Amino acid sequence: MSLWSCHSGGNMFKGSFKTHRLSSSLKGAIKQMEQLIRSKSEMVENTKKEIAMYLKANMIARAQIRAEYIIREHNLVEAMEIIQMYCDLLYKKIGLIETKTELDPELSEAVCTVIWAAPHMQTEVSELKTVVSQLCYKYSKEFGSLCRSNKLETVNEKVMQKLSTKAPSKELLDKYLSNLTKQFNIWYESTELTERLIRAATAGFLTGTQYRVSSG
Repeated sequence: MSLWSCHSGGNMFKGSFKTHRLSSSLKGAIKQMEQLIRSKSEMVENTKKEIAMYLKANMIARAQIRAEYIIREHNLVEAMEIIQMYCDLLYKKIGLIETKTELDPELSEAVCTVIWAAPHMQTEVSELKTVVSQLCYKYSKEFGSLCRSNKLETVNEKVMQKLSTKAPSKELLDKYLSNLTKQFNIWYESTELTERLIRAATAGFLTGTQYRVSSG
């Protein structure tokens, strides 16, 4: 039996595929993500103002810590937007999922990416747990494992990048803070960060931002 085909009989699970459960869970996940995207986006904008105040006060270390957190949250929002889009696609194609024994190639990336991303998001998007369970009931537990390890190489690369557990690079952090100085018209009186920003600009990471290096 193909790992892409419907798992018959539910022998490997304590449940079985139910179209209405998948449909309702997809709808619930879409609604949860819509609310989270809105609230997190508002929080990101408010925290930018907080970071700007730290920069104006020359509290660079604190600004860097908050910026790293906001970069992660912003990445999560971007990933969530893609997962929401995939869930919406699966919700609209629920009839195709129900009637076809094997996974339709049109839905392959959406299904695999949702399964891969769920462990990173299901604490906040609880409905994703049921979505993934139903998809694995449909296409087999082995298929779910292949998706989680991306051995089928069908998981969206941008989602994997945005949900990476790696800390933001210094270059990215410098670029983010630099953009805030431009947005809030902040002049730096710092030393180490300013030097790094200038090096980043020289390396081509940043353009069009002015700096003032402390003469002290």
